[in-house]
Amino acid sequence: MVSNEQILQGKAIKELAEEAARVKEGLKGYLEDLELYSNPEFWEAIAETNENKGKKFASTKKLFQELDS
Repeated sequence: MVSNEQILQGKAIKELAEEAARVKEGLKGYLEDLELYSNPEFWEAIAETNENKGKKFASTKKLFQELDS
């Protein structure tokens, strides 16, 4: 027979595991952003976009063609 204490412990463990997974995903996103922001090419692209020097594509199809080449 499972006691109430064991049921509560199981629920607490499940909740903590779910919270840990959420925190892990948040940290992963933060680290990806940090990596992107530390890339000088990213900031050059931002500056070009702000100065309207960036490439503009009429469609996503043309964008993907450019990326594939």
